[in-house]
Amino acid sequence: MIEYRSMREQDVPSLMGLCSMVWEFEKDCSDYKILQHIEGGFLYLAMASGSFSTVAVRNGEPVGVIIGRHKSKYHLYSNLKYGKMLIPATLKLLLSSEGRAFIRSILAADRLQQRMLKNAQSNNYDGELVLLVTHPDVQGRGVGKKLLHSFISYMKKNRASSFYLFTNTKCNYPFYDRQGFHCVEKQQTEIQPGIAQTNFMYELQQLPNDEV
Repeated sequence: MIEYRSMREQDVPSLMGLCSMVWEFEKDCSDYKILQHIEGGFLYLAMASGSFSTVAVRNGEPVGVIIGRHKSKYHLYSNLKYGKMLIPATLKLLLSSEGRAFIRSILAADRLQQRMLKNAQSNNYDGELVLLVTHPDVQGRGVGKKLLHSFISYMKKNRASSFYLFTNTKCNYPFYDRQGFHCVEKQQTEIQPGIAQTNFMYELQQLPNDEV
């Protein structure tokens, strides 16, 4: 049985490992200690950007998480603890070539997302879905959908009417088409010589009924 609840501090190590497994951070990192800093930097950045989170837990172990932000409910001071966690991870990443490559990839992704957001026809959004990830063992069992609808419920409760997200071809982006999202921007980038990746910006307007 899977339980859905707010994120707790003790969930962080498991969620770091989950994100690392799904995004295959180890493929670009041969040093375990650096990999841990990459995992931490990735998750802390998402946590520092959110005002909402829900974790899916099976037998006491997190198997999914969603992090989102409502623009009027997000307060920087409330997320300072995550920013403080991010700083030492970033400093340690700067000491290695693999760590610096990861930071460059994060900065490049942010620049791309800002361009896509600027190009979108409508940018008067109430928030952003920052992170949604589920363990492969529970994919196809409705866990991602329940996590998504927990965020939709939160947004509706706080009088939001729309939000956006970014994803790419490394992720299960058709999931958002099936959930009623609309792709408003698409750009292709070269992530390695000869290897292209398509990046998408989706929006959800007129939030649907949050019952699953």
